[in-house]
Amino acid sequence: TALLSLVCSMNHSCDPNVQIVYNECRGEPLLATVIALREIKDEEELCFSYIDTNEDLASRREKLRDYGFLCMCSRCQKEGEDEQEEEKKKEKKKEKKIEDI
Repeated sequence: TALLSLVCSMNHSCDPNVQIVYNECRGEPLLATVIALREIKDEEELCFSYIDTNEDLASRREKLRDYGFLCMCSRCQKEGEDEQEEEKKKEKKKEKKIEDI
């Protein structure tokens, strides 16, 4: 039960460092196995993903809305910054086209 308490307190990340595998056997207590997905540094928080992380930023944020938060993990921050840069480039191209007319 101690590990299940730990699992229940883990936070979400779209770039998780652990995966949780549940082994359900009838008549047996629920068993949760926490598997490292990469090297974990000292003092690094253990995080798993509440959702499918193979989707784009907007889709992931939409799915996480049910959990009541906006994910600001390192991956979401990076992808958000990349999207903002792309928008700025598109705006500059539009402005350039208008100037050329």
